[in-house]
Amino acid sequence: MRKTRYAVLLFSIILCLAMHAAAAEDPVILRVGEHRYTLSTVETYLNQNALAIVSAYEASGLDRKDLTEQYFIDSAVDYFIARAVIEDKAAEWGLDTLTDQELELLRASAREKYEALWQQAREQLEEAYPGQEFSDEEITRSFEALGYDTDTLYDEQLFFVLRARVADHCFPPENVTDEEILEYYNVNFVEPDRLRYEGNVPLYEQEILYGGGSSAYVPEGMFYIKYIVLPLPPAGELTDEAAEAETALKEAEDALQSAYDTLARVAILGNADQTAERDAYNRALSARDAARDRRDSAVAAITESLGDTISEIRAHLSSGDSFESQIRLYSTEEDGSRDSEPGYLFHPDSEVWTDEMKAVINPLGAAGEISEPLYTEKGVLLFCRLKDLGKDGRYPLTDSDRQQIRRMIQTADRLAPMIPEWAAGYEIEADTSALRIYYSFD
Repeated sequence: MRKTRYAVLLFSIILCLAMHAAAAEDPVILRVGEHRYTLSTVETYLNQNALAIVSAYEASGLDRKDLTEQYFIDSAVDYFIARAVIEDKAAEWGLDTLTDQELELLRASAREKYEALWQQAREQLEEAYPGQEFSDEEITRSFEALGYDTDTLYDEQLFFVLRARVADHCFPPENVTDEEILEYYNVNFVEPDRLRYEGNVPLYEQEILYGGGSSAYVPEGMFYIKYIVLPLPPAGELTDEAAEAETALKEAEDALQSAYDTLARVAILGNADQTAERDAYNRALSARDAARDRRDSAVAAITESLGDTISEIRAHLSSGDSFESQIRLYSTEEDGSRDSEPGYLFHPDSEVWTDEMKAVINPLGAAGEISEPLYTEKGVLLFCRLKDLGKDGRYPLTDSDRQQIRRMIQTADRLAPMIPEWAAGYEIEADTSALRIYYSFD
């Protein structure tokens, strides 16, 4: 649903900007020293920024009360002021020269980003308007009316490079400590996600594990598992008895439910004598229990028939062989057989795993422990508990993550406060009265 709202918003903004671009003049509305920015330049950034922020708020379920029209206008003006100041500082300190290789990498990055955004726009429009066809030319014209073209994206990438160089010049990256990185990560990423997902593993599964979202917070108690699927014995007495016992149990459960419903109806009607209905319910209950015992015995016979194989697997693991090697040797399925695969995420409060699976996985207390065998219709499962994820409630930081956060600290925490000081020495003229934002704040 959120993607559809995003697509409708995107399409509305594209159409409005396309009409505006065709009809309006393009005067300079912002001057920062010698830098001049036209109405279309500021307005396209304004709407791009609004679209990105609003969709991010919607995806996270955050309150949008502070996202006013004036907020986005001020943000756009501040962005171009910062851009002008950074470009001048980079030139002043000789940081604005790029090699041919660096320039080509920027162009390639701009092309890749454009192609990814273009494809995303097509997918979202098709989702929002099923059955309606959009030609590549229509999408390209409308998409570029929103300000997304390779030249604009190249200029943006170049600005980011210059900003990073200015940040390195003023605040060398080696001066950002690991403690600062971790604190920034906790405050800006982990804690906001914790507010949404703590105590709600099903929501975390729905939006993050299986919904394509991302979260720096990880519910405590979550760990990876893998499993082996051992084949059932060949058709014969054991498998026939298990199948028949399972069918008999389902029939007994249906009969018990029917007897319960009948007893409940006469109780609601206030009938004084409920002996017959209660006797029928008790008989059905006894029959269900007997059917369950029969099914459990049939299942136990099958798992016992695989006892030697299970003992072999445990012996291999005790000798130091990996669980993945046992998957490759014994399992009828290849899922998780590669050592590089972390496994499947599990949590005791999960709504994804069945009660039967949770009953054998929950007792596993440490990485490397193997579950009791679990009979299923597709085979007998052996689960192995692997490493914990986010034991301290946060997703582990990679080296790349640390590098990105270090850059955020340099630019957002340290460089950003310098911009107003530098900008104070500029003559700035701004007329935002003609700016139009196409997001509805109702």
